Amino acid sequence: MSSKTTFVMNALLVGFLLLNSLQVSGQTTENNNICPHIVVASPMAEVELCQYSTSMGSKFNLTLEKLDDRNESCLLYNSGSELKLQNRTNKTQCHFFKMGGTFFLSLINIEKENAGNYICYNTKIFPPPFKNSIVNRTLLYVLENSGKPSACPIYSFVETWVLIGISVFLFVCFMVLLFISSKKKHCRECKARNIELTKEQNGEYMHMASVPLARCKVR
Repeated sequence: MSSKTTFVMNALLVGFLLLNSLQVSGQTTENNNICPHIVVASPMAEVELCQYSTSMGSKFNLTLEKLDDRNESCLLYNSGSELKLQNRTNKTQCHFFKMGGTFFLSLINIEKENAGNYICYNTKIFPPPFKNSIVNRTLLYVLENSGKPSACPIYSFVETWVLIGISVFLFVCFMVLLFISSKKKHCRECKARNIELTKEQNGEYMHMASVPLARCKVR
């Protein structure tokens, strides 16, 4: 009697597992139609690749997988009381934060080799039923980083000295023009004064010998 009971229990368990696997396979096939959104990032930046909202007290696994090499990059496990984050490879650095009932999973300090097609899927453990679903897909592009130092500081240094030289040259030209203008003005004033003194000397009658007046030297 006990052997028959054991056989029936095993048959029911196998049937339940087969039904559950078919259900998960159908959900995964349905969610595979999700179109990936494109993200362009700079090297050493942080990129958010997964966002999942759930109710309080639920238990789940949130997995970020790179489809190009079929490697899991990050795994976030929520036991209901604590969160555990694991880096599945040495090439990526995972980071997560929680805001209310929403969990965000991202990669930090990304490099060119991190570019590719990523898929984020969730495995719901509690409350039942057990469910495996795709959260979102992301196509990540990482910009090139030449690593060459910028030539702007050199150009700025040269331009600064060129501007200083032009400023000094213009200042010297201004001082020369000011000196020439001042000299010409002084010469005109001296000529005018000499002409005026000559007229006064010729128009005045003097019994005594005329005393020469001081004249302005024209330089």
